[in-house]
Amino acid sequence: MCPSTEEVKSVFVNFGQAWHHLWHHGRGQQWNT
Repeated sequence: MCPSTEEVKSVFVNFGQAWHHLWHHGRGQQWNT
């Protein structure tokens, strides 16, 4: 099982965006409360 570089990159980009989104939302709610 050997995924292509493009597939791996796509997964990392999607994960990075999701993490960035959750991180900012979590902090925003904490500081706004």
